[in-house]
Amino acid sequence: MNFNYQYIFESDDIDKDFSEFTCYFIFEGIEIFTQENNLIFKGQIELDGTNVTDTTTEITAKSRLKVIALLDVISFLIGTPITVYNMNTSNFSKVINEIVPLQKEHYFIYNNINIINDLDKILESLTKDRFLTASVLDKWNKANFLRKSDDSSVLYIDEAILNYLHIFELLSDTVKGDYKAKIDNEINRLLKIFFDRTSFDTDDKIKERIKGKKELTKEILEVKFLSFKDKLKYFLKSNGLLDEDTSFLVDNLIKLRNDIAHGRMIRNMDVMAYPLTPFYNTSAKEGDLVNPLRVLTAVSISKYIGINLWQNEWEEEKVLLQPSDTIIKKYLDNELLNFNINSENKFNINWYSLFRFYIAGNSKMKRKIEQKVESELKTIPFEELSALDMYELAIVLSTTQDEQLLSIIKKIIKNAIRQIESWSGNYKDIFNYLESRNYNTTEIQKVVKDIIKQI
Repeated sequence: MNFNYQYIFESDDIDKDFSEFTCYFIFEGIEIFTQENNLIFKGQIELDGTNVTDTTTEITAKSRLKVIALLDVISFLIGTPITVYNMNTSNFSKVINEIVPLQKEHYFIYNNINIINDLDKILESLTKDRFLTASVLDKWNKANFLRKSDDSSVLYIDEAILNYLHIFELLSDTVKGDYKAKIDNEINRLLKIFFDRTSFDTDDKIKERIKGKKELTKEILEVKFLSFKDKLKYFLKSNGLLDEDTSFLVDNLIKLRNDIAHGRMIRNMDVMAYPLTPFYNTSAKEGDLVNPLRVLTAVSISKYIGINLWQNEWEEEKVLLQPSDTIIKKYLDNELLNFNINSENKFNINWYSLFRFYIAGNSKMKRKIEQKVESELKTIPFEELSALDMYELAIVLSTTQDEQLLSIIKKIIKNAIRQIESWSGNYKDIFNYLESRNYNTTEIQKVVKDIIKQI
């Protein structure tokens, strides 16, 4: 016997207001549409039983997987987690008279733009490549849900990060065959060049020798077993998403993933930086990696499906990525020309990235940064400097022995403090940030407090 089911999701239970999007479409017999402030799913299912009450559990179980998949699709389109926990009402009834849904035009309007073509592509992928598409969309929705589980997005942040990275593991496997073929071709080419230049054997004999040496060469070059990092970077490169900053981001993400997955010990029991967490989150010090990870996984899913959703968001996010150590070192060695650290630039190098690099560097590198900053401040008019942009760097440079640099640093700190309403808490937040990374702030605190007394 056939039974109707209807699930209603109210906008009050979801971050996004449904007024931002309206939709109507049908997927595998399920109608999905918005009505007033509700998102509604309507469908039918055939069961052996005849009593609605007795079969409610079975209806829910058999409809749940498709409902999850469609919620994942909508979540991906609007960028907000939606789960069955957001369901407000469910209704079930016997089918008395079969009613075929009217054939209406499908649409999905979000932010006043009809993105039905993107929706159709996703649904097509969900049909053709059912399990992979459903898996990556669900992990993305789940990761966002875990991030939103508390006001500060810290409670399940480690688990959210792992779910985002599981998406990369699934997508990177889609290019494994192509990557292996490319490696084989390159090894064949290199071995052929070598034997052509050094051997006097016939062509057939050279082919045999290449075949015999190929596996050994793979082991020597460490490409016999492809690493997750290499597969992921190959996937990103194949889809036009890899550059030096993104490659550096991937390196940091995989290091973070290994720390979370294998259980890194805590290294600080004295102070915790804000936002405060209820547990020792492994990712607490790498919070700035999470949103780039979220957007990069989203645009990667889009590329796999064959659409351009999340491309604009990724371009905006890329401007905020931290530059690689290699780029920073080139900057410090004066190898980057036509470059102004005091304004936006193609290398993403700014005062904050110097601050991050400074606190991670050894004493030799710290001195090199001090010298570079002093050099920059000689050429940039003081009135063009943003005290707030330089605030963190100025704080850690306040213990410099260079009197000329220190004079400018003091002025920057004073200006920044004057511009910050709750200034006393602000500089203490920087101390907490440093101390949570086991950075000694004893001397810095003394200097900064002396500077504050002069205001």
